[in-house]
Amino acid sequence: IDFFTSFLDSREGWLEGVCITGGEPLLHEDLDVLLQVIQDRKLKVKLDTNGSYPDRLQAILERKLVDAVAMDIKAAQNKYSRACGVKVNLGDIERSIDLIAESGLNVMFRTTVVPDIIDEDAIQFIGEWLPGNVLFQLQQFSPGNTLSPDYERIEPYPPSRLRDMAAAAEKYFSEVRIE
Repeated sequence: IDFFTSFLDSREGWLEGVCITGGEPLLHEDLDVLLQVIQDRKLKVKLDTNGSYPDRLQAILERKLVDAVAMDIKAAQNKYSRACGVKVNLGDIERSIDLIAESGLNVMFRTTVVPDIIDEDAIQFIGEWLPGNVLFQLQQFSPGNTLSPDYERIEPYPPSRLRDMAAAAEKYFSEVRIE
């Protein structure tokens, strides 16, 4: 942590905030220590999570150690475990969604649009599942950046299809973006 604090201190006046991302940062039981170090330097903190550790998320939110939270929504509930490649506890995901939505922080939910997992029907299910007063971001799938060789052969949707999905999502969320 000394290297990290030295790095932060050397950028005082230049750096406004830090995004904690992963993998899944909440895998680390002592993440709160790092967040406190960042916050002690009066820097903003954004946490990216997949929602699988709601107890740790709740503790961080209660201690007000983050200023913003982004959560990846991998799929509609019926395809969630398939999208993740492992059995997922949807109760944990739903609890994290609720914690984030009720946090009062800047919130973003985002979904990577993987063909055969995300389509217009999935966008509808996700739209009905998530709270509506949030930013929802669709991200284009990139087959060259996957953890599974099975996904390397999947052709991404054309940009026009992504725009159509974003348009469909607009009736559910206060703001929709494409990245």
